[in-house]
Amino acid sequence: MLTLSLALRLSLLFIGALLAAGGGSSASARPATRSASQAEHGPVPPAEDIAPALRGPALIAVDGKGGLEYWPIDPKGGHHPQALIGGLHLGVSAGIAADGQRIAIPSGNEVVIYDLRSGAETMLPNPYGFPADIAIDKHGALFITDFVGSSSSITWYAPPSYRPHQLGCALLQDPTAIAIDNEGDIFTSQNGDNYTGVIEFPNPRRGGSQSCSELPLKPETGYEAGLAIDPKTDDLIVLDDPDECAGGVEGRMTIYAKPYRRQTGVSHDLGANCAGTLRLDATSTIAFVGDSTVSGGRGYILQRTYPDGKALGTYSGGSPAGFTTIPNTLPN
Repeated sequence: MLTLSLALRLSLLFIGALLAAGGGSSASARPATRSASQAEHGPVPPAEDIAPALRGPALIAVDGKGGLEYWPIDPKGGHHPQALIGGLHLGVSAGIAADGQRIAIPSGNEVVIYDLRSGAETMLPNPYGFPADIAIDKHGALFITDFVGSSSSITWYAPPSYRPHQLGCALLQDPTAIAIDNEGDIFTSQNGDNYTGVIEFPNPRRGGSQSCSELPLKPETGYEAGLAIDPKTDDLIVLDDPDECAGGVEGRMTIYAKPYRRQTGVSHDLGANCAGTLRLDATSTIAFVGDSTVSGGRGYILQRTYPDGKALGTYSGGSPAGFTTIPNTLPN
């Protein structure tokens, strides 16, 4: 059974997608549409160019119907998303990430890798639980936050095999958002019973897969809502809802320069109702934040300048759950 804190956190991440997806059922089992070579060597290598069908930078989201939709990125936002690909049979996904033209979507007991340019679809097993968020490091490795029952962990898919490896530590409880810095260290936010805040794992390539530590950031009094790394500066970006989505300060973005300490944090109020999920564009000049109406019945995506958090247009008209951008910059 989910703890109350995790159930609340997931409701923020999904941004109403449970309703749009008919209750949030997991992806149905299906055969992987990959060749033996892909199965051995992992997902298709990333492409550099924007897919011709997109004709420019795009904000891509899981549409709540098992496929993907997108809006062209525009300072004014957009109100009519276009279908990008259907038939992926995705379950509700709280977060997606992209590496070049590849989109990685954790969905139920697998991670779906879809290549926009080639149309190739690869499925990686997720044996350790239910996914909440995903990040990709500079080397193309995938990391997802997982939970099952009262157990929580991080699943690491390292190239070239992309076989899943489980990471965990005693502090980890109900991990939600995840981000990887330029050095390969892992950061997760959590709303645990014993600790609400951000936890750091050392780069697993250097060992220490069962060790972690609390980051001494500004105190978190509400809900953790999102996490990201600015790949240009290596700054850590924490999104939270200090007043617990009750109508006060919601969608607070705090940017921490290294070393990540409370003294280095600079906060901006993004003016959300109940924020959940945070992504940057490829230039690190725009932040995208999931939000919903006060009742939680309609989801949309806020657009803000980065790093100062000034309001731009909103993306609405669809049923966005997890979202990412094409093009993009690693890590994301």
